Amino acid sequence: MLTVADLDRVSTVTGQLHRFDPGGLPARRTLYISEQLRLLLTKQATGMNQKQIERWSVARAVLEQFVDGKWMTVKSKPKSRAELAILCPHSDEIWEIRDVKPRPSLRILGSFAQKDLFVALAPYERSELGAKESIEWTRALQQYKTQWIWLFGQERPISGSFPDDYLSNARHLD
Repeated sequence: MLTVADLDRVSTVTGQLHRFDPGGLPARRTLYISEQLRLLLTKQATGMNQKQIERWSVARAVLEQFVDGKWMTVKSKPKSRAELAILCPHSDEIWEIRDVKPRPSLRILGSFAQKDLFVALAPYERSELGAKESIEWTRALQQYKTQWIWLFGQERPISGSFPDDYLSNARHLD
């Protein structure tokens, strides 16, 4: 199981992982984000237009809600508008954090290293992913797995009973 110390070490060695600290309330959950996501959230990504800046600001609010320990809606059925969802196959332990308004939504792929400790690696605009099981979607999942292995080697995300072993203050939306 990955610990905060492990994640801090990866952060220091690679520069590709950052602890997300929005300030304000004391953190009740821990979130690490990729460099790519950090650039989007801080409006520093190359070529961002005003619409993208506004969209990623909304996503940042969802991530702040996560860190603050607020209630998060979790998907238990297909076509849900929940903020968090585990993707199929569940054995891969890949989750997505979503900002569900406005549409099309943004998706941030990640995994839980421990309960209430999430590693968010791969940000996408939903339109980039195509339909479920499309070539784009399959490619995104494979790239995520490759990025995880590059950062953490053979360490696996946690697995458990949905959603209580992953997240405190989780509420099924459906």
